[in-house]
Amino acid sequence: MSSKINVFHIVRGHFKSLHEGQGIAGILADYSTFLLVPFSFSLFGYFLDLKADNNIISLSVNFGAIFTALLMSVLVLVYDQESKLKEKMCEGGDDYSTYHSPMSGVRLKLMSQLYLNISYCIVVSISLVAVSALSLLYTSVPEPIKGKISFDLLEILFTPIMVFILSHLIFTILMVVKRIYALLVSN
Repeated sequence: MSSKINVFHIVRGHFKSLHEGQGIAGILADYSTFLLVPFSFSLFGYFLDLKADNNIISLSVNFGAIFTALLMSVLVLVYDQESKLKEKMCEGGDDYSTYHSPMSGVRLKLMSQLYLNISYCIVVSISLVAVSALSLLYTSVPEPIKGKISFDLLEILFTPIMVFILSHLIFTILMVVKRIYALLVSN
Protein backbone atom coordinates (compact mmCIF):
# COMPACT_ATOMS: atom_id res chain seq x y z
CA MET A 1 0.00 0.00 0.00
CA SER A 2 1.21 3.48 -0.75
CA SER A 3 2.54 5.33 2.27
CA LYS A 4 0.41 8.29 1.23
CA ILE A 5 -2.82 6.45 2.08
CA ASN A 6 -1.58 4.13 4.82
CA VAL A 7 -3.48 5.10 7.98
CA PHE A 8 -2.28 2.23 10.18
CA HIS A 9 -0.25 4.60 12.39
CA ILE A 10 -3.43 6.60 13.09
CA VAL A 11 -5.31 3.44 14.07
CA ARG A 12 -2.44 2.19 16.25
CA GLY A 13 -2.02 5.62 17.89
CA HIS A 14 -5.75 5.89 18.56
CA PHE A 15 -5.93 2.54 20.34
CA LYS A 16 -2.75 3.33 22.25
CA SER A 17 -4.33 6.59 23.46
CA LEU A 18 -7.31 4.67 24.80
CA HIS A 19 -5.38 2.88 27.49
CA GLU A 20 -2.45 5.14 28.27
CA GLY A 21 -1.93 5.28 32.03
CA GLN A 22 -4.68 2.76 32.84
CA GLY A 23 -4.62 -0.58 34.57
CA ILE A 24 -5.87 -3.82 33.07
CA ALA A 25 -9.46 -3.13 34.23
CA GLY A 26 -9.52 0.20 32.38
CA ILE A 27 -8.06 -1.36 29.26
CA LEU A 28 -10.65 -4.15 29.28
CA ALA A 29 -13.46 -1.64 29.83
CA ASP A 30 -12.27 0.51 26.92
CA TYR A 31 -11.85 -2.39 24.52
CA SER A 32 -15.23 -3.76 25.57
CA THR A 33 -16.88 -0.40 24.95
CA PHE A 34 -15.22 0.36 21.64
CA LEU A 35 -14.98 -3.13 20.10
CA LEU A 36 -16.98 -5.78 21.95
CA VAL A 37 -20.23 -3.79 22.28
CA PRO A 38 -20.30 -2.76 18.58
CA PHE A 39 -19.48 -6.36 17.61
CA SER A 40 -22.36 -7.53 19.84
CA PHE A 41 -24.70 -5.05 18.14
CA SER A 42 -23.73 -6.35 14.72
CA LEU A 43 -24.19 -9.99 15.83
CA PHE A 44 -27.54 -9.13 17.38
CA GLY A 45 -28.64 -7.47 14.14
CA TYR A 46 -27.46 -10.46 12.14
CA PHE A 47 -29.43 -12.92 14.28
CA LEU A 48 -32.51 -10.71 13.99
CA ASP A 49 -32.10 -10.87 10.18
CA LEU A 50 -31.56 -7.13 10.04
CA LYS A 51 -31.09 -6.04 6.45
CA ALA A 52 -30.39 -2.42 5.54
CA ASP A 53 -32.60 -1.01 2.82
CA ASN A 54 -31.61 1.78 0.43
CA ASN A 55 -32.88 4.49 2.81
CA ILE A 56 -30.74 3.21 5.71
CA ILE A 57 -27.73 2.83 3.45
CA SER A 58 -28.16 6.37 2.10
CA LEU A 59 -28.54 7.65 5.66
CA SER A 60 -25.25 5.93 6.59
CA VAL A 61 -23.49 7.51 3.63
CA ASN A 62 -24.79 10.94 4.65
CA PHE A 63 -23.93 10.39 8.32
CA GLY A 64 -20.37 9.38 7.46
CA ALA A 65 -19.87 12.22 5.00
CA ILE A 66 -21.26 14.90 7.32
CA PHE A 67 -19.22 13.69 10.28
CA THR A 68 -16.08 13.58 8.17
CA ALA A 69 -16.48 17.28 7.37
CA LEU A 70 -17.42 18.20 10.95
CA LEU A 71 -14.50 16.27 12.40
CA MET A 72 -12.07 18.03 10.10
CA SER A 73 -13.38 21.33 11.49
CA VAL A 74 -12.87 20.04 15.03
CA LEU A 75 -9.31 19.04 14.12
CA VAL A 76 -8.67 22.67 13.12
CA LEU A 77 -10.17 23.83 16.46
CA VAL A 78 -7.81 21.55 18.40
CA TYR A 79 -4.86 22.80 16.36
CA ASP A 80 -5.85 26.39 17.11
CA GLN A 81 -6.13 25.62 20.84
CA GLU A 82 -2.72 23.94 20.77
CA SER A 83 -1.13 26.96 19.10
CA LYS A 84 -2.61 29.29 21.72
CA LEU A 85 -1.41 27.03 24.53
CA LYS A 86 2.11 26.87 23.12
CA GLU A 87 2.17 30.66 22.85
CA LYS A 88 1.20 30.92 26.53
CA MET A 89 3.70 28.26 27.58
CA CYS A 90 6.68 29.63 25.72
CA GLU A 91 8.53 32.74 26.81
CA GLY A 92 10.20 33.03 23.43
CA GLY A 93 11.60 30.68 20.86
CA ASP A 94 10.58 27.04 20.67
CA ASP A 95 11.45 26.08 24.24
CA TYR A 96 8.21 24.73 25.72
CA SER A 97 9.88 23.79 29.00
CA THR A 98 8.73 26.97 30.75
CA TYR A 99 5.17 26.24 31.88
CA HIS A 100 2.81 28.86 33.19
CA SER A 101 0.68 26.22 34.89
CA PRO A 102 1.14 22.58 35.82
CA MET A 103 -1.86 21.66 33.66
CA SER A 104 -0.24 22.87 30.43
CA GLY A 105 1.66 19.63 29.89
CA VAL A 106 -1.47 17.59 30.53
CA ARG A 107 -3.44 19.72 28.07
CA LEU A 108 -0.76 19.30 25.39
CA LYS A 109 -0.86 15.52 25.84
CA LEU A 110 -4.66 15.58 25.64
CA MET A 111 -4.46 17.59 22.41
CA SER A 112 -2.03 15.14 20.84
CA GLN A 113 -4.39 12.29 21.79
CA LEU A 114 -7.30 14.27 20.34
CA TYR A 115 -5.44 14.60 17.03
CA LEU A 116 -5.21 10.81 16.89
CA ASN A 117 -8.80 10.26 18.05
CA ILE A 118 -10.31 12.76 15.62
CA SER A 119 -8.16 11.51 12.74
CA TYR A 120 -9.25 7.98 13.59
CA CYS A 121 -12.92 9.07 13.58
CA ILE A 122 -12.39 10.57 10.14
CA VAL A 123 -10.89 7.28 8.90
CA VAL A 124 -13.81 5.32 10.40
CA SER A 125 -16.32 7.76 8.86
CA ILE A 126 -14.70 7.31 5.47
CA SER A 127 -14.88 3.53 6.00
CA LEU A 128 -18.58 3.83 6.79
CA VAL A 129 -19.13 5.79 3.58
CA ALA A 130 -17.17 3.20 1.58
CA VAL A 131 -19.02 0.19 3.03
CA SER A 132 -22.36 1.95 2.63
CA ALA A 133 -21.55 2.86 -0.96
CA LEU A 134 -20.59 -0.75 -1.70
CA SER A 135 -23.88 -1.85 -0.11
CA LEU A 136 -25.76 0.58 -2.31
CA LEU A 137 -23.96 -0.74 -5.37
CA TYR A 138 -24.82 -4.29 -4.36
CA THR A 139 -28.52 -3.44 -4.04
CA SER A 140 -28.48 -2.14 -7.61
CA VAL A 141 -27.07 -5.40 -9.03
CA PRO A 142 -29.73 -7.11 -11.17
CA GLU A 143 -31.48 -10.11 -9.55
CA PRO A 144 -30.25 -12.68 -12.12
CA ILE A 145 -26.67 -11.87 -11.13
CA LYS A 146 -27.49 -11.82 -7.40
CA GLY A 147 -29.21 -15.19 -7.81
CA LYS A 148 -25.87 -16.79 -8.73
CA ILE A 149 -24.56 -15.95 -5.25
CA SER A 150 -25.81 -18.56 -2.76
CA PHE A 151 -26.17 -16.03 0.08
CA ASP A 152 -27.29 -12.45 0.46
CA LEU A 153 -24.19 -10.27 0.83
CA LEU A 154 -26.23 -7.37 2.17
CA GLU A 155 -27.64 -9.44 5.02
CA ILE A 156 -24.54 -11.47 5.85
CA LEU A 157 -21.74 -9.01 5.21
CA PHE A 158 -22.64 -5.40 4.55
CA THR A 159 -25.33 -4.77 7.19
CA PRO A 160 -23.35 -6.27 10.13
CA ILE A 161 -20.24 -4.32 9.09
CA MET A 162 -22.27 -1.11 8.81
CA VAL A 163 -23.81 -1.69 12.27
CA PHE A 164 -20.37 -2.34 13.76
CA ILE A 165 -18.76 0.72 12.15
CA LEU A 166 -21.69 3.00 12.98
CA SER A 167 -21.88 2.00 16.66
CA HIS A 168 -18.08 2.08 17.01
CA LEU A 169 -18.03 5.54 15.43
CA ILE A 170 -20.75 6.83 17.76
CA PHE A 171 -18.86 5.63 20.85
CA THR A 172 -15.62 7.12 19.58
CA ILE A 173 -17.27 10.44 18.78
CA LEU A 174 -18.72 10.52 22.31
CA MET A 175 -15.20 10.02 23.68
CA VAL A 176 -13.88 12.84 21.45
CA VAL A 177 -16.66 15.17 22.60
CA LYS A 178 -15.87 14.40 26.24
CA ARG A 179 -12.15 15.03 25.68
CA ILE A 180 -12.82 18.30 23.85
CA TYR A 181 -15.11 19.39 26.67
CA ALA A 182 -12.36 18.59 29.20
CA LEU A 183 -9.87 20.53 27.09
CA LEU A 184 -12.03 23.63 26.68
CA VAL A 185 -13.30 23.71 30.26
CA SER A 186 -9.91 23.23 31.97
CA ASN A 187 -8.47 26.73 31.69
